[in-house]
Amino acid sequence: MGEHTEIRVLFAKDAVSTGWDCPRAEVIYSRRKRSDPTYITQLIGRMIRTPLGRRVKTVEELNTVSCYLPEYDAQTVELVVNRLKEDNIPVAAANILKNPADVRWFGETQRRIERLLQNRQRPAADGGTLHASQQLSQEGPQEEQAPDFSVHLPEEEWQLAYAEEGLETEDQLRETLARIPRADSEALKASFEGIVTRQVRHDKPNAFLDLWDCVDIIQEDLDSTSGLGETLQEEFYNNVEGEIRRHPAEFKRAFSEIRNTTVSVKRVDPLTGEEFEDREELVENDTQRMTAYYKRAVHVFAGASDLIKYYINKRKDEQWEGDPEAISRICAVAACMEIVQAMEEWAEAKTRALLDRYGPQRYGVSEENLDRWNRVEGNTLPYIERTLHIQASVTRQNKDYDPYPKHIISDGDGWAYLNLNELEKKVVETELSRPMNVAWYRNQSRNLNASLSIPYYLNGEWENMYPDFLFFQQTGNGSIVRTIVDPHGDWLGDSVAKLKGYVAYLRDHPDLFGSVLAVAEDRDKTCRYLDLTLPSVQNAIDIFTGSSAKELFHGPLSQVYAVRQDR
Repeated sequence: MGEHTEIRVLFAKDAVSTGWDCPRAEVIYSRRKRSDPTYITQLIGRMIRTPLGRRVKTVEELNTVSCYLPEYDAQTVELVVNRLKEDNIPVAAANILKNPADVRWFGETQRRIERLLQNRQRPAADGGTLHASQQLSQEGPQEEQAPDFSVHLPEEEWQLAYAEEGLETEDQLRETLARIPRADSEALKASFEGIVTRQVRHDKPNAFLDLWDCVDIIQEDLDSTSGLGETLQEEFYNNVEGEIRRHPAEFKRAFSEIRNTTVSVKRVDPLTGEEFEDREELVENDTQRMTAYYKRAVHVFAGASDLIKYYINKRKDEQWEGDPEAISRICAVAACMEIVQAMEEWAEAKTRALLDRYGPQRYGVSEENLDRWNRVEGNTLPYIERTLHIQASVTRQNKDYDPYPKHIISDGDGWAYLNLNELEKKVVETELSRPMNVAWYRNQSRNLNASLSIPYYLNGEWENMYPDFLFFQQTGNGSIVRTIVDPHGDWLGDSVAKLKGYVAYLRDHPDLFGSVLAVAEDRDKTCRYLDLTLPSVQNAIDIFTGSSAKELFHGPLSQVYAVRQDR
């Protein structure tokens, strides 16, 4: 089947085996009756344990796996799911849904309901013109004359209206419409996708490639007379030689392995089979193997063949070495982990120094080099910065959780199903009672393109934090203002570090949010907040040296967070 690219949907009577090597959703639907726990465990376990070969960062639906098993024994399935949750498997237990709800961006539901309401109200506006369904019911079946679906609407809209006619009453449609955000979906989408998220990087940028690109761009666009190329060659040579002297034993071992190969020699009497010689000897590597080592050295230093050739030629000129010795030397450098790591540190420091010097002139970087320049600048930071993407949000929620209205990701009835603790429930109900709040978003954790992540520094490591709630307020002039409300434990050991992370983020992006409230609850259930967008609060957090944020949440800069009382 893999060769038939024209096939989009496959129905199989029994089973289909896939290689899990393409970025698409996996769906199993079975009407067979099953009650054997072993069979059910194997099926569900295989589906959740086997990872997709690729992931699509911007469309979460293509990363999901679904099992629709209506005839399977419900009790057995529940036992299997609970057992899998208890097992140490590389899948979050929250991702196993027994009662899933399909959810999506609310704008699709909004357009569907508005279209249905418009279709149902159209006959009265058109002087009593009947729906096609009404015509058929009053006039009876007419084989000769089909209803005219193009009188009032495009054909596809009529077909949709006709298909959905009678499924929901007008009151039900209006109730659903009241549960979804009361704002323009495109304006909310633009506001959501304008939010900047910072994910702590777990990949290691190629320090050599960044340095080579930085030097190339500076010479091409910013300072063609700088002589950086020649300077870089000299510094590369000097640093390599310096690291060889700092790691003599490691370099000697690597040089020996590069230059020679240990060969085991055994001699056996062909008549008796008796072994009469067993020894090892060093044999100088041939040209083919040295060529392979040379290519590996070029790869280690990110394709810098010009620098490697400069190093080899300089060794030949100044140290009177022949080609084999000079080539073996640089190949041994590339094979010595300690030297390579030290050279990476040199490359990182050199890149930062060049960016500090030429960064103010970045406006002079040509358009064709701008992406490379931005990549080099970004790689000097401990995080990757990007904007959010609504299509990357979850496509399924757990119907066993409490339903909430006004969420930008909801099902066809306008509900979002979320698992919130008591303090989070207080915050959501309080914020939704404010007239200006027209929509909200329960921030997801560890969803790269649909999660607001803010980095913070704790115990020598960078970590991600995910603010709990984003709210969208509509002002009198119709514009959308984003706010954050984050129920935050002031007693937690990381509370101060997280507040400092907030401050650093908000100073870099001061216009993203109208307010950012960090909320903490006392033992007497009184809530207080700090508005982290205020300069006075930011300065107080900057100079704070305590280990607990209690002092800040009970200080003069905090305010009482008035929880809705009629909940």
